Amino acid sequence: VVGLADDVLHAVVADAKKAVGGECVCDVANYLFPQGRVVSGDKNVLEEVTTLATAKGAMKCSPVAVSGAFHTSRMQSAKDALVDVLKTVTFHTPTVPIYSNVTGKIVDDAAAIPELLARQLVSPVMWESTVKNLLEDNKDELYELGPNTQIKSMTRRISPEAWKKFKNVDVTK
Repeated sequence: VVGLADDVLHAVVADAKKAVGGECVCDVANYLFPQGRVVSGDKNVLEEVTTLATAKGAMKCSPVAVSGAFHTSRMQSAKDALVDVLKTVTFHTPTVPIYSNVTGKIVDDAAAIPELLARQLVSPVMWESTVKNLLEDNKDELYELGPNTQIKSMTRRISPEAWKKFKNVDVTK
């Protein structure tokens, strides 16, 4: 969904859930850039979100081809399984800054890493906050590894200055 303020989008999601009823799942799952969000959940609710968001003036509201309701409570069983696996792993204090997409902030406590990794499955991705915090911490040399430039495009909407310096590395060649 592009073009709605967060409070408007949250109201749209709440209204869509009420309209569909039952124990449906639908949440904002990814905060990509200002007024650019991904909503995840049950298909019937997402269809209602599209209708309501368009009526509220969203510039763009289109489905993303994914295989599940990622970053919502529908991923709880995967989170539970990941928690069990993470209990078998030893984490050490990071020697380089690691930013959590759950909080958008640096994680410097080894004990917090497994919990944040597990929460990532059922929590929204705070991409916009992560990029803003990277830039505030003077981490402004950004690279995208892959065949496309989606992350660079999102970065442009967060910080045109960072976008100008952004580098893409096509690893498919």
